[in-house]
Formats: sequence, structure tokens, C-alpha cells
Amino acid sequence: FEIKTVYNSGVQTLDEVYFNSYTTSGSTNDGRFIFKVDEVEMGRFLDSGITWNGFGAFNNYVSALDTTASSATEGGKLILLANDGAAMGDDHRLGVIEFQGAEDGSSTYSTGARIQAICRDAWDGSNNDADLEFYTTDGTTESKVLTLDADKLATFTGDVKIDGNLTNNEIVITNTTTSSATQGGSLKLVADDDQVLADNHRLGVIEFQSREVGNGMIGYSATGNIQTGARIQAIADAAWSTTEN
Repeated sequence: FEIKTVYNSGVQTLDEVYFNSYTTSGSTNDGRFIFKVDEVEMGRFLDSGITWNGFGAFNNYVSALDTTASSATEGGKLILLANDGAAMGDDHRLGVIEFQGAEDGSSTYSTGARIQAICRDAWDGSNNDADLEFYTTDGTTESKVLTLDADKLATFTGDVKIDGNLTNNEIVITNTTTSSATQGGSLKLVADDDQVLADNHRLGVIEFQSREVGNGMIGYSATGNIQTGARIQAIADAAWSTTEN
């Protein structure tokens, strides 16, 4: 074991301190560093990297730097790993990212949002199904607002607002509330520029479109050549008010 210091050239200013371990063994992780507090292991420096037990606090940010030549499989990586020595169970959590802040001057931390990965089934060598869940906090209550599941289905627990275009092969709107005369899947087209809707202004439109120039044809454009064959629209026949819609 060696502790070595390096000084700046020409001046007695400490520049670097090196901690080295040496071993004649060819076994992996021989010569490791182990850190304990009150006889409880807190971390290890191994051949393969560093492992820490318990909570770790870092000021400002954490950076994962990959100096390997860039490729489709390289880049900094963050792994949240659950391993208690047994296979993951159904509905068990793989890991979580929490966004927290102080709610008072006494460093009382609260969670404003979180993202977590949940096993959808018991895991084995042929099944690693997992869902990704997004939570936000309203007041002090955390609620799940979006689930991206193993079947590539995105499920929102509330209304979905879209500013701009929505492009998809199929859109399914499901209402899981007990059926009644007022329930069922609902599609709303809303015009809201923060002003009263004027006479002859459009509330919304459904357009049926397709391409008029195919790939390989003269004038083809990957982002153009889409035309409307039919449409359904709603038009105000008078200026709107609290008594006129």
C-alpha cells in the first residue's frame, strides 16, 4: 500500500495525492479499498469501479463521463439496481428518481415529482417485464399521472392536452369509470386563444388526409404531398357569450 504526493514544479505547493494498492495476485478485486464507519461498511473501491452503501449527497450535480470512442452503445450511464439476492417479484420496484426540495428553512425535504420502474411480473430468465411510472405532487399528495408499460402502451390517469399535431397509427380513448349516460370515451377539440369565440370562427376540425405523390415519383416530399379528401368541422354561427353558444 502506498500514499504518494505530487507537488507543482518549482514551488512547494501540493498538487495531487495518490493512494495505491499493489498485489501479486491475479484474482479480480484483490488490493481493494474498503471504507467503514462505526464498523459498518459504507463503500468499496474495486477493479470494476466504486460501490457505495446508503445515502450519498453531492453538491450541484453528478456527472457520468464515458471516454470510450462514441458509438451507438457508448455514453455516460446511470444504473439504478435492486439486488437483495433473490429474483425481482411482481410489482416490486427496480429503482426511482425523486425530485426534492426544501419546504421550510429547516431543511425539511419534500418530493415534487418522481419517476420509477416497477416489475409487472415476477422476473426470471425469460421475463423482465417492467412499467415506467411518472408521479407529480399536488399540495402534498403524490399521484401517478402517466404509465409507460411493457406493451408499449402509454396510459394517462387524467386529461391529455396537446398543443400542436398528434401523429399516430391509432388513437384509443378509454374511460374506465362505471358506465352511465354521461360516461364513455371522450374526444374534445378546443379552441382557446383566451378570447371570446367570434361569429363564423371554427371550434375544431377532423380532416381525412393522404398522400398525393408517392415515393419515387416526381415532386415527392417526405414531409409534404399530404392533402385533405374530406373534413368535419364545427363553426360558431354567432359570437359566443354566457348565454350564446
